[in-house]
Amino acid sequence: MHCTGKTTLLKAIAGRLPHSDGLQHKELANKPYITGKIKFNGLTVQDDPNLVLPSIVSYVGQYDVHAPYLTVEETFGFAFDCLAGGNHTNAGMGNSKEGAKEVAAMDKIRLTENLTIEGLDLAHVRGTFVGNDDVRGVSGGQRRRVTIGEVMVANNPVACADEISTGLDAA
Repeated sequence: MHCTGKTTLLKAIAGRLPHSDGLQHKELANKPYITGKIKFNGLTVQDDPNLVLPSIVSYVGQYDVHAPYLTVEETFGFAFDCLAGGNHTNAGMGNSKEGAKEVAAMDKIRLTENLTIEGLDLAHVRGTFVGNDDVRGVSGGQRRRVTIGEVMVANNPVACADEISTGLDAA
């Protein structure tokens, strides 16, 4: 890695940095990049082209960047649709008829989004705009939990969370 620091390390692990192979020197100037290999269970992304890093490792950035006019529930629904394809087929239910029924039931009640909202104590603001500095919405602590929840709905086994508690009260 060219730069040092927590953010650079977490982005490298999460596959969010370019590899130096094939990049021009001017493209690398003042930007972090990977020069070595990062292995996941002994494999690199270069070794196994079927290794899709975003389905294994999620990254929660330092800053809360959202569509301010979406509600908390809509934000989680959109994230689930984008990250998991909008269905629970990867929930380990198998291909049986019973498994298909379970998946359909989970999809119907939007299980992952609802569990995430409940688990992050956001149920009472589920219909509130997320907001930002210009649009009134949920509180700063609630907005941070929305940021965390957006990546949680993907159900990735590894989460790289950068400055996860910045701006949150100790209470």
